[in-house]
Order: sequence, then structure tokens, then C-alpha cells
Amino acid sequence: MRKIKKIVKWGLITTGIISILAIAGLAFLFIFYQPSTEVDRLYITSEMMQEEINKHRRDKGLTELEPTQVLCDEISTRAQTIRKNHEGDMAGHEGFDEWKNKVAPGWDVGEIIFTSQGSLLPEAVVYGWEQSPSHKIILEKPELTHICTYVLNAEYDEKGKITKSQIVVAELGRKIY
Repeated sequence: MRKIKKIVKWGLITTGIISILAIAGLAFLFIFYQPSTEVDRLYITSEMMQEEINKHRRDKGLTELEPTQVLCDEISTRAQTIRKNHEGDMAGHEGFDEWKNKVAPGWDVGEIIFTSQGSLLPEAVVYGWEQSPSHKIILEKPELTHICTYVLNAEYDEKGKITKSQIVVAELGRKIY
């Protein structure tokens, strides 16, 4: 019996010490921890987007798309134009035919655009495209062979407010002549 009392006594003392340490740790956090005023910003790259598109195509049993300079010519200008013309709105495809005829004559090209008031992971962008029948058709078109993507990440002011939307442009195509 004496042994049991001793074990219980040490157990209570140990529990008390652990409780005091836990309370002291919480007090330290509340007193000294200052949350960052810096907003967590997510930056994705064109390569990350291309990989996610190809992963989606592999999962669907489709061939992967190869990057090509033909589709990448002036894509950054195309993305900037889309952002400028549609800041705060859903992006449209105005000017796509002119761009395609200038940059990729003889190519069958489809364009998919994603805009977000914030930053999304490549998986979320591709998921969004899957939910749109017209974008899904381009994303999963079996005869396409090449790709170029361009990402304009969201921009923020010093208080963390979004000043420019995230824009993802993907040009998927195949040479037809």
C-alpha cells in the first residue's frame, strides 16, 4: 500500500510539473509571440503547371505534351494583355486568334486560362479546368502534342491585399502543316 501511495504521489507531482510547464509555454506564446504581418504568398511556375497538366493527361491515359518554343513565343505578352484587360473579372480569350495566327500559323492550338483572386496550387488550377466542359475538351484532346504555359502570380500590397490576380495561361497544340 505504501508503494502505491508513493507512485501516486510521484505521478501527481510529475503531472503538476508538466502542467506548469505547459501553462508557462502558453503564457510565453501569448506574451512574446507576434504573428507575422507578412501574408503567405504562393508562387507557382510554368514548369509546375506543365507537370500538373501532363500528370492529368497521364492519369487519363493520354500522351504527355512536350514544351515547344513556337507556342511560347510572346506568351508572356499574351498573359500580360489578359491580366490588363480583365483585372478583377474572369479572363476572356479576346485576341487569341490574332496571337495564334501571328505566333503559330499551321498549328491547331487551344487556349485555357485560369484567373484567381489569390494564389492556387497547380492541382487546383487543373481541377478548375476539369470542371469546365470547354476547358476539359482542350485539356484532354488526344491529338495534341505540345504545350506552353505561363504564370503571372498574384501580387500583393504591403498590407497583404491582392492588387493583381493570378493568371495562368496554357497553350496546347499540334502542328497540322
